[in-house]
Amino acid sequence: DMAITDTVAMETSEEFSPQTQDYLQLVLEMKDQLPADIRQLSEDQQHQYLVQLVQNLRSAEKSPLRFQVGERVSCHTQDGWLPGTVVKQYFREPDWPLGEVAPYQVELEMGSFIYAPIDSDEVIVSAAKKKPWHKHTGMDIRTIYPPLARHPALFKPTEVGSWFVPGLLRALDGWEDGQHNLEMLPGIRLEAPGVASFECFRPEACRMLLEEAQHYSASEMPQRAPNSMNNYGVVLNEIGMRPVFDEVLRGYMGKIAAVFLGADKPEPVSYTHLTLPTKRIV
Repeated sequence: DMAITDTVAMETSEEFSPQTQDYLQLVLEMKDQLPADIRQLSEDQQHQYLVQLVQNLRSAEKSPLRFQVGERVSCHTQDGWLPGTVVKQYFREPDWPLGEVAPYQVELEMGSFIYAPIDSDEVIVSAAKKKPWHKHTGMDIRTIYPPLARHPALFKPTEVGSWFVPGLLRALDGWEDGQHNLEMLPGIRLEAPGVASFECFRPEACRMLLEEAQHYSASEMPQRAPNSMNNYGVVLNEIGMRPVFDEVLRGYMGKIAAVFLGADKPEPVSYTHLTLPTKRIV
């Protein structure tokens, strides 16, 4: 085992850092658990294989990483640029091949953990350096954002019918024929005097709405807190969904409200804004 470190030591008199020492120890401990194709090689070739692993670690040691543990960064993910904090350097999963490491493990603000495969501006940058992926030029966000949405169908009023559970749609069809029976609403129950609940949106529609709110929140487009008590939310009307929710109220909720209130026909419904949280509340 010492022969491995001696081979690398001939190249430099510098000491390994604690991080590199940890990975060196890992390499040495796994010497008897090499991949089958490596175990078939001669002892000299196996030795060179292990030396190469240590040299890879040494190479990383000679090229210091740009970000330290605890530093705020932005990472390029499938959901766009997301903010987070570096929690570990030279990260590796237990099942990764020997010698394979990622420069950083990052805890995102939303609570999940990811790793940066390379130390490059293409995938990870300083949070202070990160530029928004749009250039706000005074244009209306309600016009700018919809083409960039994660779920473009959510912005189409003609698609609103697909949001609702089938039982609710059947109840509303029955009401069109004059059968205004509240018991037709799926899962309806009295929660408190004057308060009733019933099944409304399909789980898939709820998931898409939450993902869209998170996607917009990560986009770094202008965003205001929905109210003074909630900093983690998106006002959906302000990102281009007002026409969609107008249709939800006019074509569906207005009819339900009319039946609950005993009106002959739906009354005009108005509202200020609709908000969706972007962080899970436990």
